[in-house]
Amino acid sequence: MLSHLKRLNGLFLALGLVLAAGSVTLAQGKKEVKATPGQSEISSSSIGNTYYYPTFKKGKVTFITGTANEGILNFNLLTDEVAYINTKKDTLFFDQMYLIDMITMDSDTFYYDTHRGSVLKLLKNINGRKLLVKENPGNNASTIAKTYYVTNKSDYIPASTPNIINLFPSHASTLQKYIEEHNLKLKSEEEISKLLEYAANL
Repeated sequence: MLSHLKRLNGLFLALGLVLAAGSVTLAQGKKEVKATPGQSEISSSSIGNTYYYPTFKKGKVTFITGTANEGILNFNLLTDEVAYINTKKDTLFFDQMYLIDMITMDSDTFYYDTHRGSVLKLLKNINGRKLLVKENPGNNASTIAKTYYVTNKSDYIPASTPNIINLFPSHASTLQKYIEEHNLKLKSEEEISKLLEYAANL
């Protein structure tokens, strides 16, 4: 356990140095994370098709140890990687996304699901449970497929009917009846929120 902590501390030290080159402000880094260079210049059409935001924004990356660093960031929808720009205007990507817990950019918050290797956007908190979405770009820029997740303790699970009912085992029959009466398919943020809010008040 101790050797594992030493490795984590060493990794975050180097990461702090890497982010310092392109950061807005730098927190005390304690770990090295490898960065992969991307395109040094990105066209507006490329940004629109592959990145969550049309331009890179000020943001903060919080790691599983609690260490946080700020920088000029964006999120690559195609590769599920966080990208940042250094002082040389190079675009770099984090190679070890599993070390990231939370990313904040603009007014949005994202979490990294280590089991699926996916970045999930926080939609809302409902009575202590997070409702999140995974957005996947389609064949054209106007098509985005959405998959919804909810938190189960420290894990992220698909927001399916069985999974949500299993979150509230003592109210399983009541929830099943509510789903049937309201014809809920749980394919939208609105329907999933409606069910979670109902369950929270049982």
